[in-house]
Amino acid sequence: MKTLIIFNKNEENLNLLIKSLEKNVLGNNEIIIFDQNRFLNKDNFKHKIISVNNLKDQMVSLIKEDVNSNYTIIDENKFCYDTIKIEEIDTVLKNEEIFCFSLSLGKNVTFCSNMNCDNVFIPNKEENNIIYWDWSVHYMDFGYPLNLDGTVYRGKELLKFIKNINFQNALELENNLQIFDNYPKNIMCCFYNNKFIEIIFENKKEISNFNVENLNIDRTKFLIKSEHNEVINQVSN
Repeated sequence: MKTLIIFNKNEENLNLLIKSLEKNVLGNNEIIIFDQNRFLNKDNFKHKIISVNNLKDQMVSLIKEDVNSNYTIIDENKFCYDTIKIEEIDTVLKNEEIFCFSLSLGKNVTFCSNMNCDNVFIPNKEENNIIYWDWSVHYMDFGYPLNLDGTVYRGKELLKFIKNINFQNALELENNLQIFDNYPKNIMCCFYNNKFIEIIFENKKEISNFNVENLNIDRTKFLIKSEHNEVINQVSN
């Protein structure tokens, strides 16, 4: 798998994200950072950094090099808090009827903050800690597969999508991906509990006090609120 991080401005969050991926993602996961503002010091990172001058063309070029891999795209505000076995994702996505695999969704994602309402989730099947559902008949979080929240796509399909839209940044990329919301593959899947959360920090002091190793998260909740470094029962996207 290849994890593409579109970095905007928060280097401290980026470092936390990378540490969490290195700790919790088991298997061959290549991390590639697209530096939107071109100010990261490459000497401070062991992972590949691409200084962005044309995000679309650079992403197309990268994926073309290996269309047989699976890809996920995220920004630096995400955090991987639980173990992910890449081989499990790869095995599921060998089934060409499956559209994508979400790492930010799970049965514990009961509330959609964007719409300020509860998610209604009706799985088709649950098997080996993986849940399958028809995203085309769902609303809110479980009906929104085209996102930058840690959803894994096949390289050949992701390449098809991004070649046919225009974008200059992460926001435009996610917004413009929505033209494919009638894509004729309607089965999506995720682990029983989500693996990615979104972290919001107010200042650098809170980031420095955030302990990656000793983080203890209630599995029924998944957004860390910065003011008191506490876990609250709110949202995914």
